[in-house]
Amino acid sequence: MSQVATVEHKQLTASQQFRIELDRMGDQFAAALPSHIKPEKFQRVVMTAVISDPEILKADRKSLMESAIRAAQDGLLPDKREGAFVVFNTKIKVDGKDHWMKAVQWMPMVGGIIKRIHQSGEIKMLTARVVYGGDHFRTWINDTGEHVEYEPAEDQDTEIVRRVFAMATTVDGAVYVEPLSVKDVEKIRNVSRGKERGPWSDWWEEMAKKSAIRRLAKRLPLSVEIHDLIQRDNGFFDLEREPESRQPSVMQRLRAAQATHEPAGEREGFDVSFVHSETDNALHGEILSNNSESGSSPSEPGNAENEPSSASAASDDSAPNKSSDAPFSDDVRQNVIKFARVIAGTVKNGDLDKDAKVRVIEGAELDWRDVIPERHWPKMASLKLSAVKSAQEGKSSRFISFAADQLECTVEELGGSA
Repeated sequence: MSQVATVEHKQLTASQQFRIELDRMGDQFAAALPSHIKPEKFQRVVMTAVISDPEILKADRKSLMESAIRAAQDGLLPDKREGAFVVFNTKIKVDGKDHWMKAVQWMPMVGGIIKRIHQSGEIKMLTARVVYGGDHFRTWINDTGEHVEYEPAEDQDTEIVRRVFAMATTVDGAVYVEPLSVKDVEKIRNVSRGKERGPWSDWWEEMAKKSAIRRLAKRLPLSVEIHDLIQRDNGFFDLEREPESRQPSVMQRLRAAQATHEPAGEREGFDVSFVHSETDNALHGEILSNNSESGSSPSEPGNAENEPSSASAASDDSAPNKSSDAPFSDDVRQNVIKFARVIAGTVKNGDLDKDAKVRVIEGAELDWRDVIPERHWPKMASLKLSAVKSAQEGKSSRFISFAADQLECTVEELGGSA
């Protein structure tokens, strides 16, 4: 009897076998899904997505099931409108050797992101559009806020892409607009691991609109869960590689100039690596001496002719050596808190391993530099280092407490509990 059953089992097709495995996970889907999505409907859509793309069935089955669970947790359907299963090559270690395999990753799409943001109740309206040749488009900022005018042409020239933009209106009537040029979009695409294939090849417009939404979301009052949803596809990006066309930052140029012209053993002005080492030592509990080896105080004046007066130094808000303690404006402070909240959510994310958390945290720091002034980057670096250490040790509460103290906010504002 068991031999007959074994023969029948071997005769099952790959899709039939997957259907059986999908049914076994019904309880897990029911626990993860929001109440408005029935598990039976979700499983039907997953089955349709798998059958419609044979490459998904050929990929690693564990990654497929994990992607399905993540889609359920996000409350979205893998119907290629709210989200999609994407197959990509990934490197794994087998007996100490590198091997490539096909894995599945869940990727929320524009329709799903807009749906979830609307459901959050924090945003009244959110949209993203590609501006083609012939469309009317204008955006500007004045003392009343951000504004946009957009009207698609009756006969659009879809061969010409002028802009991509996202716009949101909050429940209290505030308007936020984020326009991207084609060059901006291509910078983002260039750090994608699948820039010549996959989503960027098949759905360029969708990925471009999603890029605008991701950029805009950094300024919106969204929950940690929504930020995590928007950043869900970070695995598609090589966050350690700079965009091909990106120019060195001001800080990088200053450091390069110091390395070229400054005598060995001397440090003048702002050195980001020095700030990072101080921060790292502080996190490990090591107290640095305020005195140099020669016993003189760092604040002692040198050449009186070249030394700025205390009054002029105090009034110079852009003084490099004051960058890490520069006061926050209200808008900047809120953006830094949002940045801390995003990386706190990453530290707490149980779906990511330690290495993945570190990559996401480091990528978030680069992303948020677009909206946080450069003089506050050392504060971001301090938060990042603490988040990385907490992620490696699995202690999210420690980072949240540290960030709340640094930013003088409550732990609740960072997604923690009192």
